[in-house]
Amino acid sequence: MSISLNEEERIELGRILVNLLEDWKLRPEDQLRLLGLEEMAKPRHLAQFQSGKPLPETPDLAERARRLLGIQHALQQNNPANPGHAFLWLHNRNKYFPDRAPIEVMLDDGVDGLQYVWTRLDCTQHW
Repeated sequence: MSISLNEEERIELGRILVNLLEDWKLRPEDQLRLLGLEEMAKPRHLAQFQSGKPLPETPDLAERARRLLGIQHALQQNNPANPGHAFLWLHNRNKYFPDRAPIEVMLDDGVDGLQYVWTRLDCTQHW
């Protein structure tokens, strides 16, 4: 199912997502990969998205955004007292991700990787 966003929604979403991905301490190139924009945007565009330029319309941007926001929400729910926990959990292997860190799964496997990580964090995604 494809979700369509209007320009105002893409502006607000751009601000939120770029801030989120910066909080996760990702390189600009990796931020673009997670957003599915590596073929159509350059790292300099991230600052423009943060400043009010709307995200481009792509077939899967809304789905990627939904998963990224779901991952962040689950990380906050799992450890509300430690905001730095998200960075540590995403960038390190753990019992659910013994071979690759969660961020590597998300970067390497695209939308499927985002969904896989989200389901490991949020049990309601298994239902």
